[in-house]
Amino acid sequence: MPVLLIPQAIKNYLKDNYAGQSVKKIEMNKNEYEVELTNGLDLTFNKHFQLIDID
Repeated sequence: MPVLLIPQAIKNYLKDNYAGQSVKKIEMNKNEYEVELTNGLDLTFNKHFQLIDID
């Protein structure tokens, strides 16, 4: 996943909370960002880059 495609606020969150994990996939729609990590976790952020769900 090219790091340039990941919003800075999400990169900061991942660095602080999931150090050592890489982004496998990111999906964006007009209201949410879904981030899949290499450890299998799916994190959902709202349009203000606040974490709203972990799956």
